[in-house]
Amino acid sequence: MQSEGTLDKIWNELQRQLDAKGLKVKTGVIQDATFIEADFGKKRYQEEKKAKKEGREIEYTDKQKAHMDKDGTFAVKGQEVHFGYKLHQKSDVDFGLIRDFGVTTASTNDNQVDLVESGDNAAYRDKGYAGTKLRAKVKDMTMKKAARNRPLTKAEKRFNISVAKIRSQGERPFAVIQRVFNGGTTRVKNIGRVSVQQAIECFAFNLYQLFTLKKQGRF
Repeated sequence: MQSEGTLDKIWNELQRQLDAKGLKVKTGVIQDATFIEADFGKKRYQEEKKAKKEGREIEYTDKQKAHMDKDGTFAVKGQEVHFGYKLHQKSDVDFGLIRDFGVTTASTNDNQVDLVESGDNAAYRDKGYAGTKLRAKVKDMTMKKAARNRPLTKAEKRFNISVAKIRSQGERPFAVIQRVFNGGTTRVKNIGRVSVQQAIECFAFNLYQLFTLKKQGRF
């Protein structure tokens, strides 16, 4: 397994080569996130819940502990409950290539991760990032969010529609990773290993996208 430092070097070299081919960030970038589902151990979870109710503690062997997820957490979105991690990724508007990514535990709010850098020109983000200021000095194209007693204005609604058309392109990497590479899940048991797994999947997506761009005569 490659170390984190080595993975960084490989990823940065990929980005350097993309830029060298003229596939640089131009219009802007799209940041979005998706869940990476992990196995929380349903049987063990039920046993622990029962033991807690009865006021007793379960002792696990070292072998059992080695198979327990150490960093995965629960998160609720809409009516769905997720356990595991989140993949945060930034893709460019013009070519749909992943430019940066990060992995967190599932309960981390999307707006706690900012992948946007100076030189990205503009950042397109959904309502989940509303109210979170970007660190980099780029054009903030985050969709507007209504608040209690303050509905969106007509101008804000028009703005959201225009942003949504561009922002929706950022869902393609997730769709390809899940449907083509059978990704979106993990069997490894800590955030470091999940990060390595996701780095490989993001790298693979970029190769897949490069093949598509080549067929289109984009470079």
